[in-house]
Amino acid sequence: MNASTAAVHQNCTREAFYNETDVKVNICSARSFSVEEREILDSLTILCGALSLIGAAFIIVTFAVFKKLRVPSMKLVMYLSITDFVSSVIYVLSPIQTHDPDTCDVYPVCYFEAGLS
Repeated sequence: MNASTAAVHQNCTREAFYNETDVKVNICSARSFSVEEREILDSLTILCGALSLIGAAFIIVTFAVFKKLRVPSMKLVMYLSITDFVSSVIYVLSPIQTHDPDTCDVYPVCYFEAGLS
């Protein structure tokens, strides 16, 4: 990383710069979210994850109940729904704090999320 790149990283401005491979990169602002904004984002994440959980569970239950749907093409849809269900669990759990900010100890939920992904 050259001096100008390091300065952009340090200041974390929205300026565009060229990295070592001459690819244009935009650096995000260092602005953090307020407590209210973070709560809204967490609520939306949980809501969307819960809706996805409900949709995936509906497809899985429908496949299990109706024997006519147990054709190979619908099995693929059911398998995708299972993976979507697991992915949605991660979204619902994502607002949970995964590490202690004071000691940097990782909580078990972090390992659980990593295992699911």
